[in-house]
Amino acid sequence: MEVRFRLLGPVEVHVDGRRLDIGHARQRHVLAALLVDLNRAVSLDQLVDRLWDAPPRTARDSLYSYLSRLRAVLGAVDDVDLVRRGGGYVLVGDEDAVDLHGFRGLVARARAADDERAVGLFDQALGLWRGPVAGEMDSSWIDGVRARADEERLLAELDRNDVLLRRGEHAAAVAGIAAQAADRPLDERLAGQLMLALYRSGRQGEALDAYRRVQRRLVEELGADPSPPLRRLHQRILTADPVLGGHAPADLALGGHAPADLAFGGHAPAAPAPSRSTAPVPRQLPLPPPLFTGRTAELTWLDRAVPASSAPDRRSAVVAISGPGGVGKTSLALHWAHRDARRFPDGQLYANLRGFTPSGTPSSSPAVIRVFLQALGVDTDAIPPDDEARIGLYRSLTADKQLLVLLDNARDSEHVADLVPGGQACTVVVTSRRHLTGLVTTHGARQLTLDVLPAAEARDLLVRHIGPERADREGHEVPALAERSAGLPLAISVIGARAAVRADLPLAELARELDNAAAPLDAFEAGEITASVRAVFASSYRALPDGAARAFRLLSAGSPEIGLAAVAALLGVAPSRARVELTELCQANLLHEHVPDRFRMHDLVRLYADERARHDEPAESLVPAVRRLVDHYLHTALAAQQHMDHSGAVLVLSPAVPGSGPLSFDTDKAAMTWYDEEHQVILDTQRTAARYGWDLQVWQFAEVLRSYQLRRPPDPADGRATWEQALGAAERLGDRRLAAKCHRFLGHIAARHDFGPQAIEHLRQAVGLLEDSGDELEQARTHLAFAWVLERHGDDAAALDHSLAALPLFRSSGSRPGEADALNAVGWYQSRLGRLDEAAEHCGLALALYRESGDRNGEANTLESLGFIAHNAGRHDIAIDHYEQALRLFREDESAYQEADTLVRMADAHLARGAHCEARRTWEAALVLLHRQSRSLEAADVERSLRSLPPP
Repeated sequence: MEVRFRLLGPVEVHVDGRRLDIGHARQRHVLAALLVDLNRAVSLDQLVDRLWDAPPRTARDSLYSYLSRLRAVLGAVDDVDLVRRGGGYVLVGDEDAVDLHGFRGLVARARAADDERAVGLFDQALGLWRGPVAGEMDSSWIDGVRARADEERLLAELDRNDVLLRRGEHAAAVAGIAAQAADRPLDERLAGQLMLALYRSGRQGEALDAYRRVQRRLVEELGADPSPPLRRLHQRILTADPVLGGHAPADLALGGHAPADLAFGGHAPAAPAPSRSTAPVPRQLPLPPPLFTGRTAELTWLDRAVPASSAPDRRSAVVAISGPGGVGKTSLALHWAHRDARRFPDGQLYANLRGFTPSGTPSSSPAVIRVFLQALGVDTDAIPPDDEARIGLYRSLTADKQLLVLLDNARDSEHVADLVPGGQACTVVVTSRRHLTGLVTTHGARQLTLDVLPAAEARDLLVRHIGPERADREGHEVPALAERSAGLPLAISVIGARAAVRADLPLAELARELDNAAAPLDAFEAGEITASVRAVFASSYRALPDGAARAFRLLSAGSPEIGLAAVAALLGVAPSRARVELTELCQANLLHEHVPDRFRMHDLVRLYADERARHDEPAESLVPAVRRLVDHYLHTALAAQQHMDHSGAVLVLSPAVPGSGPLSFDTDKAAMTWYDEEHQVILDTQRTAARYGWDLQVWQFAEVLRSYQLRRPPDPADGRATWEQALGAAERLGDRRLAAKCHRFLGHIAARHDFGPQAIEHLRQAVGLLEDSGDELEQARTHLAFAWVLERHGDDAAALDHSLAALPLFRSSGSRPGEADALNAVGWYQSRLGRLDEAAEHCGLALALYRESGDRNGEANTLESLGFIAHNAGRHDIAIDHYEQALRLFREDESAYQEADTLVRMADAHLARGAHCEARRTWEAALVLLHRQSRSLEAADVERSLRSLPPP
């Protein structure tokens, strides 16, 4: 008996070629909800959410009926079973029998296959589509599944186009690609494929027309220019670059930086099939190195060190790749990871740990785990603030996943110990300049020590940079140039870029330049490099135009990662001019644009840039440049903070120095996105300001980070470092008020992470510094912070005393938002102490002030306080009304954490008035949120409450 489940179109089941009647639309919806997660348990709550956007009160009863009928229909089908498991239901069957999963498997095989077989596999996969996923169904959940599947289909079509172009079938592919481009006129990857296919078909004019069309649409609809890869391709078509002709590889056609299927936002050729669940599959790997050469023995070693995903003895593998800076550790790891991505069907996580970054500090494990958890689908609010809890959640989520975790540039074994996942299915690859002996001892890691390239591979890499024709013409010089690099891939890349940019410069002349350069760059920590690396960098540096050379020097003063706007500020020029200099540096391989408009410089190149800045950049030029950079970030951060801080507090900065070009923001989301991208860079810039002795700016950086770090609690070490830097600056400035504020926030950070004695000591110091200061507002804020810390330690009476002390100080200082905060705090602590009438009075006053100021989050918190007061006074209907108002505001504000707390309290009120069904429904809704937020202890309490209810 052959069974086929169809989701790629109307939901159908076929048995031996005949369509099986599986019931009405809602029952087919249940089947789709189970097929998407074939062989995985789907909870009842998940099924309800998947079937109804607004579940009826009878949703569960209806669902049980649908499941019962579906089990009866499928009972006669061999090798398919619907079973109850783990609080949910599992549809057990062969994944190849479900067209959605079959499509994903065929695409994965196509991406792993050679070009001769790939087109046929792509065609098989795409031929399974009959229409939109579960096209007759309508719900938010199916819309999400449909959107993800549509994106997978589009990417498969684009990958198929790439294969056709690589096979030289450009003429046959033009019509299909043109039709796709007409449907998706803003898809730059597709536009690039069309341009390339037209050009290779002898239709240069039409290729240029295609570029002009997409350029015009991007400007008119998005206000954006085409991406750098598309602009490079356009330039090559304009100049009829010979490398575009014939069957040239697509990576050369698109500028030599990335294969065509990556340059415009696609996935790696060997990308695995997405996860069978609706959880996100992380794809964090940077682009593969485009000109990777050699390393055959090392790649074979890696293949043997990491068991295949299908191996019966599949187990976790930890691999450490060590070697000197610039030897190609990251390139090897990325090339292997992309080539063998099919080994990791649950995705790839990547972090640059910055272990040897010349400036700044290494990335901490908790900070990296935070990013990993977000990539794995954990809500930001649900990430535990405690380091150990965060590590535990990370290990729990990765325990059963076949993931690759690539940890780049680790300082030592201790640096990565907490980042090794749990379970037996994950693979960890670590790169470091040091031998990671500790990982061998603790995790059984296998070590691969990477040496410089052999002479033949060094020559091959250089030839790939300069091109085979030039190598044929001047081949006698290639071995000499390769020898001067001592086989160091970074040095070869710089030499190759220098030669490629100056096609008129004979290779013999370039070799003479290297011979006459300065002494070798000092050996780095690994100690193996004795070649004239400095000479390689010096040759490229001397060849730069004056503007690019100045940019190269000044970039050493910024963060290891920097955006276009910040570079413009550093140089004191317009962004368009800054891009010209940055393009020169990228072409010389001295800089890397890893994502559009963001740039990185290799650590070794950065050290050389710092040398040149100290020798060639006058102080009267360097210091103003750094000050422009500091003011750019400081004033931009303040502009972003003003979208997040509703306290009414205003930080007054000195005017930004000319040329610093701070940014502005139209929406809260844009401001938050900027902070998410730049948070680590701002921390680096605060340290830069401290090195230059700009103490007022050091403190101000902490102040403008405050609102963001409250919304996105950072790694404790980062939070402490921010305010400890500020505290040192305040003490040097002799400003007791600023020092007190720093102690207040250090106390808040310590309390968040259960450093109780430290929190109380910081707040005591803050109170002491503010005595006789006359700063009533700061005194009031410190009292409220003290109250919060004392509540966490169970001392509600002392917390009330501090809240009462804050109230008159806020009033006399004229701070209405502060007064509202204090009134709500007083009412809350009075309610916890049983003083309900006084509590209701204070919270009622707070509510009026919050509504007057439009502070919706404060209003919601106070409504919850009033609900708690009413519940404890036995007025349960009033309590529920307050809770429902608070819930509406929390949901509008996307405050899921507070929403869960309110639901738990509202369920208590329902139970108190004997409404068992409402209590059950409310606790169940709270439980869904608590599980999503990984609040296991609170979830266990709710589960106990649910078990205590009488049966429905």
